[in-house]
Amino acid sequence: MLPTSLRKPRLYFTLALALVYILGIGLRLYDITDEPLGYYPLRQLQGAIVARGIYYTMLPSADPVQRDRAVGLWHTIAVHEPLIQQYTVALTYLVVGHEIPWVASIYNLVFWLVSAAALYALAKRMAAALLKEREPAAAEILASISALLALAYFLLLPFGVLASRSFQPDPGMTMWILLFSYAIYRWSEEPNWKWALLAGVFAGLAVLIKAVAFCTVFIGLAAIALYNLGPRRVKEIPAALLRMVKNPQLWAILFLMVAPTALFYWFNRGRAGDYFSAYMLSLGHMLLSPSHYLVWFRLVASLLKLPALLIALAGVLVSRGRNLALSLGLWIGYFVYGLAFPYQMDTHSYYHLELVALVPLSMVPAFALALERLRKAPRVWQTALALAGVCVAIYFTWQSFLPIYRDDFRDQPAYWQKVANELPNDGKTIAITQEFGFRLLYYGWRKLDLWPNVDQIELRDLRGKSREFEEYFAKQVKGKRYFLITDFNEFDNQPVLKQYLYDNYPIIQQRDGYILFDLGPKT
Repeated sequence: MLPTSLRKPRLYFTLALALVYILGIGLRLYDITDEPLGYYPLRQLQGAIVARGIYYTMLPSADPVQRDRAVGLWHTIAVHEPLIQQYTVALTYLVVGHEIPWVASIYNLVFWLVSAAALYALAKRMAAALLKEREPAAAEILASISALLALAYFLLLPFGVLASRSFQPDPGMTMWILLFSYAIYRWSEEPNWKWALLAGVFAGLAVLIKAVAFCTVFIGLAAIALYNLGPRRVKEIPAALLRMVKNPQLWAILFLMVAPTALFYWFNRGRAGDYFSAYMLSLGHMLLSPSHYLVWFRLVASLLKLPALLIALAGVLVSRGRNLALSLGLWIGYFVYGLAFPYQMDTHSYYHLELVALVPLSMVPAFALALERLRKAPRVWQTALALAGVCVAIYFTWQSFLPIYRDDFRDQPAYWQKVANELPNDGKTIAITQEFGFRLLYYGWRKLDLWPNVDQIELRDLRGKSREFEEYFAKQVKGKRYFLITDFNEFDNQPVLKQYLYDNYPIIQQRDGYILFDLGPKT
């Protein structure tokens, strides 16, 4: 039975916790049946195309011609990860009897809620560990409030809301990283086989879903292991290393972390090697450019919000013990992974999704110490800061809701089917079109060759493969009869190409939303 003096705060806390969960769920369910074109449509359409191909292979009643088309279009997609999410979605299609690509968002909502529960539990333990020695009487309630603040950030941050609604495997990866973080923290507190095996399984699933998670979980494990088994003085280092080498639980975690993904990539060495060569080896020189780190930081600050990053930094600085070990391990893992993929860190926002978990965990110690001070402050300061927190939550909620409310993509299937039906079939077509042609491919069932966009041209230049325009144009359009333009923003961003087409080739079709040039011989 709670003392009377704590019943009201506990009630207010429970209501606040429920409200945060309701807002987080509502933001992810609102307008969920819209087409998968909101956040990073390129990756969402890729997932939908692959899931459709898998679905048609399993559908007994499928028309053979349609099945061959669906499977053929699936196999035009370069996929470098296990198709766990796509197979799950395709099986759901099979159960319900038709395609519903938004079911991927339902699965990701479940993953995000599990992630939220793991984050809350871990944040509460981290705050309690810090407060028990300093404020034992109020440690539980202050730790709960600290965890609630971290949870509110995790569930309401606009970047997290949009990314966790999308048809991508990254929300699932984030869930397994958080479950691993909780399990490895508990293993640090109680080094037994239960937590060791759970930590290994969770880490293995995170890495299997996306291999980029390896750096985060491996260095996080190393940091916790060093804290638990490591030396306190230099002369203790040899004995500590020997204890680590002899620890069977540590080896079990490492085996479970690596084995599933190692098996997958052993049988898919070509794809993995191509990706490694294209994005890691050829772009490593970006690490020597100071501007790369500035772009990286600006993107992270825009996604995660600069004040939150500063609070997270303060939280790491005031952390002690296993809290510090876990935070440093996860942050170092993130930076090492970022060094391995410099181009993506500058251009792909979802490559930073794990920070939506790491930042609030890092903020927890700062929250806990601030609440300890605030508890002794005058009531007016407590009320003012509580209102400030509510205002931040309202702002995050509005910023998350606005793009979901504003964007409506329900007209896209009919439009792209119309474009596909109007394209001539007497020759090949090259195109500047949205999402690398995936809208036309998914909705119109039409695969076209693509003219590189500005980002790809810049990427080609970064790899040292620039050429004179006319030579490059001739090579790209060789064997093509038509040039389709549907993405006019991209077309305007390539003025040399635009002028060259208008000066040298006739327009044979100009409809609402597209232009078709004839590349055939002039008569």
